[in-house]
Amino acid sequence: MDIFLALLLFSFTILLYWVITELFTFFFRLTGLPDEKARFQVISLLTGTGFTTRESEMILSSRRRRRLARITMLFGYVFNVTIVSVFINVFISMKLIQAGHQLLSFLIPLGTAALIFVFMRVPKIHAWGDSLLQHLADRFSTGRNPSTPLR
Repeated sequence: MDIFLALLLFSFTILLYWVITELFTFFFRLTGLPDEKARFQVISLLTGTGFTTRESEMILSSRRRRRLARITMLFGYVFNVTIVSVFINVFISMKLIQAGHQLLSFLIPLGTAALIFVFMRVPKIHAWGDSLLQHLADRFSTGRNPSTPLR
């Protein structure tokens, strides 16, 4: 495997981790947790660090949040183990000769990841994503399209 593919995989992993964090943050926000507290707790749960803050009592006090926290912790553990094993396989199979020839190609996946990160920090794009997820959650929980009136 060449360095370009390895860096592309790394960029994709960062993007995937960020999307997973946003998804679980959204689920915790559906339970009534504020956005910043939900995001911090999700990162703590996924990485297995920092969960012993006073804010964790907000999660432990609710049965739904405890169940969601359990799922988040298990998902984070499995995801981290999978990512570590993928990177070990990538770097074992990568040849040192290929790394020297394509050193400059790391800018493309890194630039792509940075561009996606910047675009997702734009409030209008982030608000659009939140409204899309809220629409899907409403549709899933009620079984109907929220924009159609009840009969």
